[in-house]
Amino acid sequence: MKAIGLTFKGMEDIAAKEISEIIVKKAETKDSLVIFEADKEDICRLCYLSQSFIKVCAAAGETDAKGFDKIKITETIKRCDLSGWLDKEKSFAARCTLLCDVKADHAEIEAFIGEKIIENAEHNLGFTPKVDLDNPDMTFIGIISEKSFSICIDFSGADLSKRDYRIFCHSSALKAGIAYAILRIANIEQNDTILDPFCGCGTIAIEAAHLLSQRPIHFFNKDKFAFLKFIEFDFGKDDSKIKDKIKAKIHSSDNQMRHIRSAEKNAKIAGVNKLIDFSRQDIEWLDTKFKEHSVDKIVSYPPQMSKLVSIKELEKMFNEFFYQAKYILKNDGRIVLLSTEGRIDEILKKSAEIHDFNIVSKMDIFHGKQKEVVIIFEKKSK
Repeated sequence: MKAIGLTFKGMEDIAAKEISEIIVKKAETKDSLVIFEADKEDICRLCYLSQSFIKVCAAAGETDAKGFDKIKITETIKRCDLSGWLDKEKSFAARCTLLCDVKADHAEIEAFIGEKIIENAEHNLGFTPKVDLDNPDMTFIGIISEKSFSICIDFSGADLSKRDYRIFCHSSALKAGIAYAILRIANIEQNDTILDPFCGCGTIAIEAAHLLSQRPIHFFNKDKFAFLKFIEFDFGKDDSKIKDKIKAKIHSSDNQMRHIRSAEKNAKIAGVNKLIDFSRQDIEWLDTKFKEHSVDKIVSYPPQMSKLVSIKELEKMFNEFFYQAKYILKNDGRIVLLSTEGRIDEILKKSAEIHDFNIVSKMDIFHGKQKEVVIIFEKKSK
């Protein structure tokens, strides 16, 4: 059957790569969407193991509707075969995900989709399905983009991009799915020494530990998945692959002890604290902790401009960061940083050039309308 994964815009290729690794299937990418062929068990595995998705669903029907096109949506749902999903005993709810601006609101769209699903069941299945908006047995999601409409069966339930380990975090902390993305962009590997010198609440290190140890990101909350209401799934097959030890060395540091304490607590909740070295470390002293050319990847979300951090402070910080990175990073190493401010990009570029680093590429990732810029640095070749 056709399946659809919803991810952050800009992360589609990363999500497609994750699909190829987890269920060995090729995927087509669209804005915020990844489309692939999979059976029900494959979709369940992606829900459980994926670090890049927001939702994973089975597609029941699709059309080239532009926005909230009632006529095309009606025809699409009318053609759907719901016999394998709905019966007289099961309740359902209709939801929607908007990937473009439309004039209607969520409630209106969801009510319309629900009405058309009922009409389909009455006409094709011979009964009126029960509606339960609070605790349905089956949830149908209408995904509306600028160029298409898809009606899907939700296997995920809760938002897969949210992490239960993120208890001790501040409001501006890095999104876990984006942390995973920049780790994949950095191409972290099993034998790497990895450093996040601006760790905040530890998200990057924790996501790295999950990735390298093959510990499912939702290991401790298996009961949250929507698919458990209509499919039996064996979590044990994937749990048996978890590595208690890894070859990679993951270092997570910060100049504020309160951040280190928060990161340690979050890592313990996630079950990966023994795989990460946490330390309070000022940027200017990194060369006392790491030997020359000993770090493979530096992956981080450095402080951004705010009321508490001025441009001059950032210039000083980034200058010191690249000075230290030049010493500790291997000649073929890579730095991947995330930024939300265009002006900060220029500061980073200037500091990098002073210390013989080049920007080799940049890419944008969006969560909602918020744009994050991923910047990849490498040492200039001699």
